[in-house]
This record gives sequence, structure tokens and C-alpha cells, in this order.
Amino acid sequence: MKSKLAPWARRTLGASMLTLMWVSFAEPVASQVTAAPPTDATSCTSFTRDGRPACAHIRIPSELHLRSQQALVDRAERRRLMHPAFSEQRADSEVDAALRKLVDAAGGAAGAAAFVLPSGSEISKIPQDPLNPLTAAKVELGRLLFHETAAAVNPVIPSTRGNFSCASCHHADAGFASGLHQGISEGGSGFGPKGALRKPAAGVDHALVDVQPIASPPVLNAAWQNLMLWSG
Repeated sequence: MKSKLAPWARRTLGASMLTLMWVSFAEPVASQVTAAPPTDATSCTSFTRDGRPACAHIRIPSELHLRSQQALVDRAERRRLMHPAFSEQRADSEVDAALRKLVDAAGGAAGAAAFVLPSGSEISKIPQDPLNPLTAAKVELGRLLFHETAAAVNPVIPSTRGNFSCASCHHADAGFASGLHQGISEGGSGFGPKGALRKPAAGVDHALVDVQPIASPPVLNAAWQNLMLWSG
């Protein structure tokens, strides 16, 4: 048969255990935390004979208070490290680090800086024909010709003569690509935002409309491209 402690005995035992814990925690402990004033707290762990809570006001040493706060921070950090999102983030960071290492190695003595493209004003750093060097005037001429519909002088559909240009499939606001999944050049009509509203023109045989078989690739930085499209 199990023996039971009287209420007063349980309270006495609880108080003794609390005193032992207090003495244990109050022992000086080597710590790197910054000193702080003690923290006052109220502990209600038992009841009086008439059923009221028996509370005691205690003062927690600064070292113990800081240690408990640090324990909460450490526990939160452990939970964060165990979260799947952190594992994915860490994996991405490792992949990024490996990629940066490869880029630095491929760049030779210049490292990753070798792959930084010059600004539009640094014309001399852009790959060019030595027999036909770039100038600001030639760049401006190229801008005009890129959007000039008068260059469409030999269309398959005679009625579309002079109504399409390079920009028909390589819209500037769409990153110099087509705003559609398949660009429409000859036989198309309209543009809309980023060229997304271009469509076959009315009254034109749709079988003759120049619809690109793939998304028109951007022509940005084409001077650095040796091959274009899978067909070369």
C-alpha cells in the first residue's frame, strides 16, 4: 500500500526542494554574458491551509536570468536550423558558392569581373569588326534601322510591304524578345504592351503569316553570342 504525505509535509518538501534549487542556481558560474541587475519574480508553488496560494517573492541573480534568456534564444535557433526552409536556403547557398568558384576560375586573372559587360557608353569594350569600328553615330543609326519598317521591301505577302521590322519580333519593352510565345513578323498587325497584342492581320492568308516556330530570343548582347538557336 502506497503511503501518502500529509499536505503540510508536501509543502515542506516542496519548499526544501525550491531552496536546494535556489542555492544550486545561485552558485557563481563563469560566464561571458554582460552583468545585469537581478530580476524580481513571484513564485506560487503551493497553497495555505485555507486554500489560498502561497506565493514567495524571489530575486533571480543576473547570471541566472541571462542564462535562461540565452537558453530560449538557443532553442529558437535550433528550431530554425531544423526547419526545412532553412535546409533549402543552406543548400542554395552552397550551390551559389560552388557556382561563384567556377565563375572565378573561368574568368582567369580577372575572375568574375571578366564576365561583367561594359555599359552602353563604353563602346570600345564591345566586340566589333576592326575594319568597321563602332561609334556613337553608328549605334544611333542601328537603333533607327532596328525599328524601320521601310526595310521590309521583299515580303512574301505583297500587301504587308513596309509594315514590319526587327522590332516586330524583338520588342524593346519585352527585353528585345517577343511579347508572345511565338513572335509574329510579316503578316502581323498591332503591338500593345510589350508586343503582347500582336496578331495576324485581317484579310491576310494565315498560312502565309510569318509566325516564329519558337519564342523569339532576345537580341541583347548579341555581340558576345557565337551561336543563336539550336540550328546554329
